[in-house]
This record gives sequence, C-alpha cells and structure tokens, in this order.
Amino acid sequence: MSKIGIVPSNILILLVLGSFSGGYYGAHLSRLKGNKLIKKTFTIVCLFVGISLSVKAILIFLQVN
Repeated sequence: MSKIGIVPSNILILLVLGSFSGGYYGAHLSRLKGNKLIKKTFTIVCLFVGISLSVKAILIFLQVN
C-alpha cells in the first residue's frame, strides 16, 4: 500500500503495459543500436530526473520558510 492511497486498477493496467512495452522496445533498440545509445539515453534521463527533483525540493523549501 502506498502512502498516497490505492492505485486505481485502470491506471495500474496502463502502468504495467507501459513498463513491459518500454522494456521490450528498449531491449530491441539496444540490440539494434548498441550499448552506447542506451548509456547516453540513461544518462540524459537521470540528469532530467535529478534536475526535476532539485527544483521541487527548492520550491518546497521556499514555501516552508
């Protein structure tokens, strides 16, 4: 059980389908284009997630103080 609440079943189905299709196409793309593309893509995604989390943390900090 999550802290926010129960995940609706229709959204859960979409999340599972997205996870499987993303894994399948990611593996297929890795075999076609090689490991370098996957590493670059992973690095870019991690940078964007890190920036997003940093901005959210700063905004929350500014709202509290």
